Amino acid sequence: MRNTAIKCLVACVITIMAGPALADSQEVSAKVTLNNFSNSNIEIGIRTSDLGAAFHSCTTGSKPSCTVTDDQSSIPKNIGNILCMPSAMNVSIDSSCQSLLDAGESESCQSNSASGYCYGNVVMPACNYRTEDDKSTAASWTWTLSPGSNGVIDLACSQSGYQGYTQ
Repeated sequence: MRNTAIKCLVACVITIMAGPALADSQEVSAKVTLNNFSNSNIEIGIRTSDLGAAFHSCTTGSKPSCTVTDDQSSIPKNIGNILCMPSAMNVSIDSSCQSLLDAGESESCQSNSASGYCYGNVVMPACNYRTEDDKSTAASWTWTLSPGSNGVIDLACSQSGYQGYTQ
């Protein structure tokens, strides 16, 4: 009986200690939105630069968007973002998105940790992006694809909650 009570007490203490840890995490997310068209083969993903970190992804499927999230308890984190599209998809990247993708590339930044996840038509920042030091600041990367002219898909991207690329 005493051993059972001790086991229960230990389990309760662990549960109580784990509760705040889950609430005290930083949300990292990525979202892709398809405006006025559909394609079930579009996937996005995020991955931290931590050794052995898992890759988190979602595919649009029959929906016009998907969002992937990953909660991080130790921050800041270096996050790799990636957009995977079919090889035949012709994409035009807007200038502000291209600036985000190229930031830090010429300065020997920390390479995108999501690199190599997918093949075909891959769009990703050259570098990992570093989350803020404040756990209450969620970090997100947004990809938006819209039909352009002559069968080209226009791609815009933005980020919020990141300090910038990781050097």
